[in-house]
Amino acid sequence: MGFAERRQRVEHRLNATRSGQSLSLARRRLFDAIASAVVRFVGGDCLDCGAGLSPYNDILESVAEKVTVVDIEDRSGSVDHIADIQHMPEIADRSFESVLCTQVLEHVPQPGRAMAELARALKPGGHLIVSVPHLSAIHEAPSDYYRYTEYGLRELAEASGLDVVEIQATGGLISFIAHGLSVAFMTTVGSLPGLFHPVRLVNYALLVRIADPFDRWFGMSRRYPCDYVLVAHKRVAA
Repeated sequence: MGFAERRQRVEHRLNATRSGQSLSLARRRLFDAIASAVVRFVGGDCLDCGAGLSPYNDILESVAEKVTVVDIEDRSGSVDHIADIQHMPEIADRSFESVLCTQVLEHVPQPGRAMAELARALKPGGHLIVSVPHLSAIHEAPSDYYRYTEYGLRELAEASGLDVVEIQATGGLISFIAHGLSVAFMTTVGSLPGLFHPVRLVNYALLVRIADPFDRWFGMSRRYPCDYVLVAHKRVAA
């Protein structure tokens, strides 16, 4: 079994216990920022675009009246529509009060078109939550096209007729380095028979909990952010 297959198994095992965010410090920091934005801005009917293993589903269902899931493939077993977010004819115009799209725009060749589709799905007055990487290893190749700055992310949102409410940087340089170490440790040693749970505990203690304050103090997240979380608002016509 290759590295990619072993990593996928680790992700599925973590997701099965609703603890995918424990994989690494970068993942933990991103999850917390998105969860906070979801609680503050999601309501009504919510569209979760490119949901993958649906790590935010429990939080979404606690604040939204209904959650509709769109993805290019069904990895979670709960996808409502199989579609490319660059073109979603299944989704009607102005049909959702909130839209969530996490760690997807780096994987589409036309992110402007994808952002326009997300904006199209929003009702006036609704909110869009998007996360994107700034520091990241190549992943899901060859469908790995872009990395973003806050300025590029803001331009994408505003070009689609959205007003930016906030952009938050998550993680820093230490988060980025620790993420690579966590993935390697969990995917190699953690994949050995009987070692998954003890390796998970050691990884979380050393590379997440202990590394966290060092990243906050010395990670230089304003210059070297791992990820960005954007919240944007769709204008109500005058």
